[in-house]
Amino acid sequence: MVGTQATRDVQEQVPGSWTARLARVTDGNGKGTTLVATTALSAVLLLSAFVADAAVERIEGKAVRTLTTGDGRFGGCMVQLDQVLADAGLECPGRWVTFSCTGVHASKEDGSRMFESAQMAFSLDKTIVVEVNDEKKHNGHCYARRVDVK
Repeated sequence: MVGTQATRDVQEQVPGSWTARLARVTDGNGKGTTLVATTALSAVLLLSAFVADAAVERIEGKAVRTLTTGDGRFGGCMVQLDQVLADAGLECPGRWVTFSCTGVHASKEDGSRMFESAQMAFSLDKTIVVEVNDEKKHNGHCYARRVDVK
């Protein structure tokens, strides 16, 4: 009887919430709660396994070469770093990163602005820090979603 009252209390306090739906699944004595909680935990763990595949790492180094293309290959713009990206645990070939100046992974304006910052650092021999996502790629090369000039 106590479990039934608790179920009604939860439903009245927050109608339509996940806690109210959880309370409705119980049998009044709270015996169904364990099964529902276990199922919910399993779903969260399963989803986190899929999210964990993509790696995002911050790489610090120098830009040693720049590349622009007019046909959209490589995202339209890239920078070669003095660091091997795989050494940071990324699934990226070599040392090149794209800023997606074509607008696929970022707006064209944001991609161009990041590339211009990297070009400035290259010209002034400054260190940059790029945040690289190995899930987003152009022609196999990883996308840098942020660049900081030091």
